[in-house]
Amino acid sequence: MKILKLFTVGALLLAGISSTLSAQELGQLHYRVEAGATLSKISSLGLDHLGDRGTGLVNFRVGGSLVMPFEHTAFSFAPGLYLIGRGEKQSDDRSGGRRPLAKLETYALQIPLDLSFRLITFAEDHRIFFNLGPYFAYAVSSKLTRGGEVVSENPKAKAYTKSYDMLSNGHIKRFEFGLQASAMYQWKQLYLRGGIEASAFNQLKLWVPGSVAKGGSASRYIMSYITLGYEF
Repeated sequence: MKILKLFTVGALLLAGISSTLSAQELGQLHYRVEAGATLSKISSLGLDHLGDRGTGLVNFRVGGSLVMPFEHTAFSFAPGLYLIGRGEKQSDDRSGGRRPLAKLETYALQIPLDLSFRLITFAEDHRIFFNLGPYFAYAVSSKLTRGGEVVSENPKAKAYTKSYDMLSNGHIKRFEFGLQASAMYQWKQLYLRGGIEASAFNQLKLWVPGSVAKGGSASRYIMSYITLGYEF
């Protein structure tokens, strides 16, 4: 039912964007490539059953987008394709420092559908943009690790391994829909972007006995990022 809801929302958004594009005359197309760092967390997630006390995980975001400017306006449409890394780390655990801290690391292919507004242009080569839009993502990897030690100390548990696959064991949803916003400074062809994004729906399906506990509310990815890019 939730997957149907996700695709319904996506179809409505795409229909709205398509009708907007068809009503506008497009200018010269541009392409962007960018890469940078992410800082993420997962809400309502307890690693090692310590409640929602994890710390942010630093990872990366890399990809590119197609820039479709609307003629005689300050707006443009910029769909893209990115590989993003997200997750969460433990802040402490119940072993009193005896065991390494756990880490949940997920990688996904993401398609953002940004509507970009040029806020200001000064000295010809300097521009500031605000970007807002939905995104769709497909998880390709999700691993739970504990610094080279087994995730769970129980030899009978599935997580009695150094790298527990959250996707193949059905704990993380593959499909994701969310919203993101970013600000961008551009100088000539170079640009610096900073943004935030969050899942719209719950992404954690099941808890991992002895390792991961799910809180009462939805577990969503929450991520901030900063990237450098080039437009051509």
